[in-house]
Amino acid sequence: MQATINQSAQDCFGCLESMNQIKKATRDKRDKTKETRKLQQPGRSPQKWMKKRAIKRGTFLRFQRLFHLDRGKLARIILDDTECLSCEIPPGEIYSTFKARWETPGTFKSLGNFKITGKADNTAFRDLITAKEIEKNVREMCQNSAPGPDGITLRNIRMMDPKYTRTMEIFNLWLTSGKIPDMVRGCRTVLIPKSTKPDRLKDINNWRPITIGSILLRLFSRIMTARLTKACPLNPRQRGFIRAAGCSENLKLLQSIIWSAKREHRPLGVVFVDIAKAFDTVSHQHILQSLERRGVDPHIVSLVSNMYENIRTCIATGKTQTDSIQIKVGVKQGDPMSPFLFNLAMDPLLSELEESGYGHHRGGSSITAMAFADDLVLLSDSWEDMTWNIKLLETFCNLTGLKTQGEKCHGFYIKPTKDSYTVNDCAAWTINGTPLHMIDPGDSEKYLGLQIDPWIGISKSDLHTKLEVWLERIDKAPLKPLQKIDILKTFTIPRLTYLADHSELKAGFLENLDQKVRTAVKDWLHLPSSTCDAILYSSMRDGGLGITKLAALIPSVQARRLHRIAQSSDDTMKMFIEKDQMEQMHKKLWIQAGGDGEKIPSIWDTKPAKEPSAPCSGDVNSEWEAPTLRNKFPKPCNWRRNEFDKWSKLASQGRGIVNFQGDEISNNWIKHYRHIPHRKLLTAIQLRANVFPTREFLSRGRKDKCTTKCRHCQADNETCAHIIGNCPMVQNARIKRHNYICNRLIEEAKKKDWVAFQEPHIRDASKELYKPDLIFVKGDCALVVDVTVRYENNKSSLEEAATEKVNKYKHLKQEVQYLTNAKDIVFMGFPIGSRGKWFHGNFELLKTLGLSKSLQNKVAQSLSTIALMSSVEIIHMFSSKSRTNNVV
Repeated sequence: MQATINQSAQDCFGCLESMNQIKKATRDKRDKTKETRKLQQPGRSPQKWMKKRAIKRGTFLRFQRLFHLDRGKLARIILDDTECLSCEIPPGEIYSTFKARWETPGTFKSLGNFKITGKADNTAFRDLITAKEIEKNVREMCQNSAPGPDGITLRNIRMMDPKYTRTMEIFNLWLTSGKIPDMVRGCRTVLIPKSTKPDRLKDINNWRPITIGSILLRLFSRIMTARLTKACPLNPRQRGFIRAAGCSENLKLLQSIIWSAKREHRPLGVVFVDIAKAFDTVSHQHILQSLERRGVDPHIVSLVSNMYENIRTCIATGKTQTDSIQIKVGVKQGDPMSPFLFNLAMDPLLSELEESGYGHHRGGSSITAMAFADDLVLLSDSWEDMTWNIKLLETFCNLTGLKTQGEKCHGFYIKPTKDSYTVNDCAAWTINGTPLHMIDPGDSEKYLGLQIDPWIGISKSDLHTKLEVWLERIDKAPLKPLQKIDILKTFTIPRLTYLADHSELKAGFLENLDQKVRTAVKDWLHLPSSTCDAILYSSMRDGGLGITKLAALIPSVQARRLHRIAQSSDDTMKMFIEKDQMEQMHKKLWIQAGGDGEKIPSIWDTKPAKEPSAPCSGDVNSEWEAPTLRNKFPKPCNWRRNEFDKWSKLASQGRGIVNFQGDEISNNWIKHYRHIPHRKLLTAIQLRANVFPTREFLSRGRKDKCTTKCRHCQADNETCAHIIGNCPMVQNARIKRHNYICNRLIEEAKKKDWVAFQEPHIRDASKELYKPDLIFVKGDCALVVDVTVRYENNKSSLEEAATEKVNKYKHLKQEVQYLTNAKDIVFMGFPIGSRGKWFHGNFELLKTLGLSKSLQNKVAQSLSTIALMSSVEIIHMFSSKSRTNNVV
């Protein structure tokens, strides 16, 4: 049977291996060329002969390469001020450490008397896997998911099996036989640092192994995990790797318990448990026995067992890798099924703690444990009760082979007095004979990324200092201005968001953080401090830079988080969190986030909307084919839209900005700027915000002291609109811009076999001369097109320009018929905004020329960018001539 499975998989996916062999040969050839170049370089050390300027340029080029190839790595180098995040530990030490860890079978004895609540619903396994189910899972997986050692990617699967019929046959063969082929058992392991501190990078225990198997096996695992999750519901105290905001729920619950214990003068014991290398040391027998005790179908248990048989991996160490290591213990961190299997292994402990342990009581409910995967918190009402809970934990670990690290476990005990309370006025608890570290007031320990202080609960992080350090490092990095903006909004601000979200920060504090960001951004982009803030915060599709405004986002996120917690499936947690307090807090955050005070939804009664996590096509015949739904909770407001509205209402800086709202074509250059010089980009942003230093701009607020006359033609008002559209000093540049647009249209028309007449001389009945820019002729059809570039003063500027051009030439129908011998004559205006606004009526011409939908968008984006950058060149030419002629 195993041979049949192996041969079937080999036949179906042999073509994928061939594709990857070609790619590997090309990659090897490229690497060999690089090595040859290195050998040809002089043997001297670069620092001895390279000049300082050359070193700086080398750093700049390296950062540019990383920005385009691995932006995340570049962000870590900049923000963490760590050049090398690769593991520099000798390969021999890495190999021996993980060989000893993974090839030593676990010391699992049994689950003893630890019970598992509930029985498995094996009806989840009755259906075979369908092609539609595979398609749904492929859509929902990360499309850039890393390939396994076989090099096969999701893209390869989509190309070679677009209907997923062959993949379906393979997966159903694996499912029905209970065996997977040997060709997908191989894995590769990469090491990810837990901490980026330089002193910890040399510690092997600081590196987390991520084991990546074949994408085929991971796809199959994902499908089976969905069925296992339905068949085996977990204890509600486990909030890790579930479809809920587990981190937020546990942090809010812990904060609520600490506050209520002190307010109600009740004792509280809390212990944070550290299980050593939990994912790497959980026994396979432990997992299988947990499945069996749940009553999972024996065939499925056998399949899971087979998926962990003869699994081997090689650990990547720089450009080399270690010898093969067999994984006899632990779950593969990198496989979709691993989180569920680990949670299932921890389920007996949580069930026993809730049933036999002594937890913290409130009202008619009690809670003994909170878990987020292997992050475990024990709770109790007394010192003695906590001792009993720890004993249950020790028993479980001794039976299953898991180990706790007493020296890394922490706790505190709050005991009320007559009019106050004491903290840690007791002996330290011990785990396996090792005393715990008792957290004193004012001290704190990390839990789920935040510091927990027994005195105040979640302690506030020093976000001001963090942000200042990160902004300074970005500022000094050899990056271009908009590249710095990308690092800021994609990697820096998200680091602040989680900490700010779960800390009780006031609006003023968040506004101060935003002020620091605005100051840095305007400095990078050479924008005057008077530039409206809305251009920074508006969405990129509306013409803004898309930077996050913490003062608007954080209250909105917190309000939705409270709503999400109120709708949680965990009834015990909702019992412990005070409803009245949550409702009041939600109302406060809703209004702070900009929401309407009269339209605040009830967090208890208002159910979230459901939306698919990925688009779905075709009919759905089973629950496994239906797209995964995610909850969408009401937002207080669309704060980015509000920022845009503020911008568009400004008399000067908001002039004509309403044209760019929701226009991805006209704003495409903001996101895709790689091939545009940054000198032009900075001027384009100033032009969009109408803050380029013209005389009109410099005289704002002081017109009595400054002249606004054009420094070249002495027109009354030197504005951007005047320079770009009227000043005779740059007339030739305007003609060049106009001709470039015309030539691009001719180029596209000729590809579709149209004959183009450029500026034909036509006289009407009164002998007046007209010269339309373009006439396209094909068969009996002729298109008379006149191109114009106009400044977008208002929303109707371009539409009026198009109508004006049609009215100008439409009386020439007979003359055009005579010139072209065409019967059907169509007159079209082709206006484009001088700041890059694309007039959507122009699509009619592109469609008539025969361009496809995708090509229409491509040409539209190109012409929009050409118009904008040509306007930038006109502005630069105007300024340059001013400096040459010493005109200020």
